[in-house]
Amino acid sequence: MLEQRLAQQPGDGCVASKLALAALALLDEAQAKGAALALARCEIERLTDMLVEAKLEADPAPVNEERGRVDALRVNA
Repeated sequence: MLEQRLAQQPGDGCVASKLALAALALLDEAQAKGAALALARCEIERLTDMLVEAKLEADPAPVNEERGRVDALRVNA
């Protein structure tokens, strides 16, 4: 991948500057993908919270104080 990036760099400049530019471009892409992943994780957490709240509102089973609200979400077999 790095060789492809080096080939895309314009000009006949020195290899070190082309390498630095290619590395910066790859770093920028990695940071953008990391930020998108963080946003996706936040959205998943938000939607999961909404699902839990909706399930609790739809079937307000008694909450066992010793075990917490998680048991209220379990399906009895």
